[in-house]
Amino acid sequence: MKIRTGFVTNSSSYSSAVITIESKEFVTLLKEYEDLVGPNSSMGGIIKGHTFSALWDEDYTPGWCGDVPETLDRVLDRLIDGLKEQMEEADGARFQALIQELKDQKQVLTDSFQKVSWLYQNDSYGEFEPDVRTTRFTYSKKDGGSGTYTEE
Repeated sequence: MKIRTGFVTNSSSYSSAVITIESKEFVTLLKEYEDLVGPNSSMGGIIKGHTFSALWDEDYTPGWCGDVPETLDRVLDRLIDGLKEQMEEADGARFQALIQELKDQKQVLTDSFQKVSWLYQNDSYGEFEPDVRTTRFTYSKKDGGSGTYTEE
C-alpha cells in the first residue's frame, strides 16, 4: 500500500499579469517612491525612461491584477486598490503619501498617459476552470478614445 503525504490536488493553477504605463508625469512621481514600487519592493515594478512596468507570473500573481480596468479613467483606481492590497502591511507615512499623491493627481496623471497595457491571463485547469482566460485593457493616446477592453 502507498500512502501519499503532503498537499494533493487534482487541479493546476497558473496566472500572469503584465502592466505597463508610459507617462513622464506618472514615472516622475513613482521615482520619488521607488522604494515602495520599484524592483526591490513587493510591487516589483521597473522604471525605465518614461515607462513603468510590473510583471507577475505563476509564482505570485496578486488577485487584484485580474480586476482589469475597462476604461482609462479606471486605471489609477485599480492601481491604487492594488497597491493598498499588495502593501497592506505598509501603513507607513511614505506609503500613505504615495496613495494620497496618486489620488490628488489622478486627472493630471491619467491625462498624461501615452500608452497603457494591462494583461491578465488565468490558465487554471482542473476543477475550477475560469470562464474568461485572458482579460486585457490597452490604450494609446495617439489612437484616442478611452481604450479597449477585451475578454477571451
